[in-house]
Amino acid sequence: MALTPDHVVIIDGDAWIAYELLLGPGNTAPEAGYPVTDQERCDGGKLIQLRGGEAGPGGFIYRDDERRWVWVAGQIWLRYVELGGPAGPLGLPRDPAVEDPSGVTQTFDGGSLYAPALFGALTDEDRSAGTSRPEDSPPPEDAPLPPAAVCGP
Repeated sequence: MALTPDHVVIIDGDAWIAYELLLGPGNTAPEAGYPVTDQERCDGGKLIQLRGGEAGPGGFIYRDDERRWVWVAGQIWLRYVELGGPAGPLGLPRDPAVEDPSGVTQTFDGGSLYAPALFGALTDEDRSAGTSRPEDSPPPEDAPLPPAAVCGP
């Protein structure tokens, strides 16, 4: 897949199909963004970083060892990267995000993140403490592009 003539990302057929099926053929790139890295090995699975979609400044899709692909994006992704990404306390994503009228929740190995409809994502601990918005999480319109999620070998 090429973003520009001087930047080509190589992903295998399984990853391409998963990417296209996120939101339906032709709809994924505008919403989820484009792959900006080749497939990275990550805890027995594969991770492909995405940038430039309407869902937020970045994200990724991850295939676990059971060959299930999971998309992490938007405010969930921003907070996940702030907390250390795959190497942080939440570990790897295990289930797709679940949306309801109040926001979005996504489950990871070490807990879950909840993104209220109007602002940044909250950890399980934030919610237990009654926090309505994490202090270090900027509102969506001010959100910087965080560093890339990093997986170990």
